[in-house]
Amino acid sequence: MGLPNKILSVGLLVTVASLPFSPFGTSLGVGLMGLSFIVALATRTIVKPSNKILPGALVAGFIWATFSLLWSDDQQAGIDSLTIKLPLFAAALSLFYVQWNKSLL
Repeated sequence: MGLPNKILSVGLLVTVASLPFSPFGTSLGVGLMGLSFIVALATRTIVKPSNKILPGALVAGFIWATFSLLWSDDQQAGIDSLTIKLPLFAAALSLFYVQWNKSLL
């Protein structure tokens, strides 16, 4: 079990454990999941997902949300919306591209 997998597992456990109680714990867990993706990129242990459409759709959705700022009347509300969506994007990327150890989960 590599380092990105350990970080992903801890991030998932922290997120699930603190989801009903603590916004800080949830943010910490999602941040750890994003960190696992960055560590997997740095150590070149990224796995290719078996489904090619879902990661592409995820990236396309985030790009669409970013481009929607162009025709938004309230730019600050649009930027606030993107800051809410960015951790979800990072968590989904880590779930797609970091290898899971199924014995832990």
